[in-house]
Amino acid sequence: MAEKKVHLNNIDTAWWRMEDPTNLMMVTGIMAFAKPITHENLKSLLEKRLLLFDRFKQVVKDPSPTVKAPFWKDTEVDMDYHLIQESLAGEGGTDGLRQRTSELMSQPLDYSRPLWQIHLVDNVGIEGNAVIIRTHHCIADGMALVAVMLNLTASSAEESLKFEPEEAKEHRRLSSAGNIFRVAGKAAATLINTVTDREKIIDLASVAIAADQLGGAQQILDMSVAYCKEREQFGRSIASFQAIKHKLADMYISSTLARSNCYYGAWALSTDAPELALAAATARVTATQAYDECAKENIQTHGGMGFTWEFDCHMYFRRAKALAVNLGGLTGWQNRLVNALESSHETNTTQEA
Repeated sequence: MAEKKVHLNNIDTAWWRMEDPTNLMMVTGIMAFAKPITHENLKSLLEKRLLLFDRFKQVVKDPSPTVKAPFWKDTEVDMDYHLIQESLAGEGGTDGLRQRTSELMSQPLDYSRPLWQIHLVDNVGIEGNAVIIRTHHCIADGMALVAVMLNLTASSAEESLKFEPEEAKEHRRLSSAGNIFRVAGKAAATLINTVTDREKIIDLASVAIAADQLGGAQQILDMSVAYCKEREQFGRSIASFQAIKHKLADMYISSTLARSNCYYGAWALSTDAPELALAAATARVTATQAYDECAKENIQTHGGMGFTWEFDCHMYFRRAKALAVNLGGLTGWQNRLVNALESSHETNTTQEA
């Protein structure tokens, strides 16, 4: 009897087929440990917990890239390839870890193996060590992958090695259009033991995404300012042109507004404040708008060079568009913001009465 094929859904297929050497569809994360974790313990943990998810034991087969959808196929997992221990050269530390992460982010995964790899890194400037986790986006949505990685952690090293396989049965299905909230909910409950509401999980995740968008907008602004100071036209720096000043000023205003609202969201998240829904929606809307505006204006300030592969303008533009629809588009978050404002107004009116 022929083996039943499980095809990638449309979203995961898109992530798989968008991959090219200049645009890797890979989710990369870093986890740091206060105390060292051994290679043996981490390997045991991955075998017990991570490999319960079928996607981490399968490869993608794509026999007809233009016609038929690719499908998953079970394969052997070589842990010597998927878990690599290394030590940063020289002084290492944060700068070394950042450099090593950057190097790995530009290296594609081996498509003949399950599409993930973990590096256990020593000499990172703290008593413990760190792991760099690389996973292809077609396996799952970024938030689901973060939740899976958090699912590997526990309150102590001893507790992390205690795991009942039955606990993971309902979480084995991962997809960009699948079980995101169920997996994220378990991770959030492990961390703060308070999140049980689906809408609140969305708010928690949106604050993190807004911070990511803010970081991108700030990097774009810095890039634009640096380029405008160096680029000369008609015998003077283009930063002196009034039109360029207006663009940079608009980018600064939008990113500064987003920063203030992201701080608000971070405060509401860290204190479990009752206005978390309002703070999350405010941060999400302004950060989405800031990243989008900065990405567009960055291309314009770079002129014709902004449309080429020589600069990273295109990378930030694509990233801004991708994050803008993560956990819902801008219109949806504007509606959530209006609803949160109405709810806040009703609460304040009731309290005053």
